[in-house]
Amino acid sequence: MSLETVKSALKQKMSYANAINAKIELDFGDDGQIMIDATQTPANIDENDGDADLTVSCSKDVFEGIVAGTQDPNIAF
Repeated sequence: MSLETVKSALKQKMSYANAINAKIELDFGDDGQIMIDATQTPANIDENDGDADLTVSCSKDVFEGIVAGTQDPNIAF
């Protein structure tokens, strides 16, 4: 799955999380990063690096499993 596909899936999921009001960085190491700016509606999701309120670091494969529902996030890390 490419970062574009991950961003597309996140955009669909963000409709369920409109009260986050934070900036979240997803750091996939050498596979890149995604910044979610949920301080605005709709949330802006891009590949820019910036100041985040929270940074989640994991492999892109693990995160794809979490988004797809095949990876339990409680034991993913």
